[in-house]
Amino acid sequence: MPLYEYRCPECGIIERSHGMNSAPTTECCPGCENEARRVISAPRLKQVSPQLVRARDAAEKSRDEPEVVRRDPGTERVGRSRADPRLERLVGRESARHMRTVPHPASRPHRH
Repeated sequence: MPLYEYRCPECGIIERSHGMNSAPTTECCPGCENEARRVISAPRLKQVSPQLVRARDAAEKSRDEPEVVRRDPGTERVGRSRADPRLERLVGRESARHMRTVPHPASRPHRH
């Protein structure tokens, strides 16, 4: 059911849930029993998580002001491993270490 807002002159905004097309124009305030009139407010269609709001804001900002990172060719990263930590979470530490040391089959020369 939709949530409607009513403004009481003494207590301020109160919210009431009514069926569509059945919300009265006035409601009795539970605090002071004055008549509260229905007000028009923006609909709350969906509550969004804070993480999603931050991600959306970052994506919107990068559209106009992309963050550019530059590194001279041939220089290595300092203090960081090139390994992707998701591999360890997926297959375990030992398997990930082994997979990083064994050459990929596609990099081996073909024998005919």
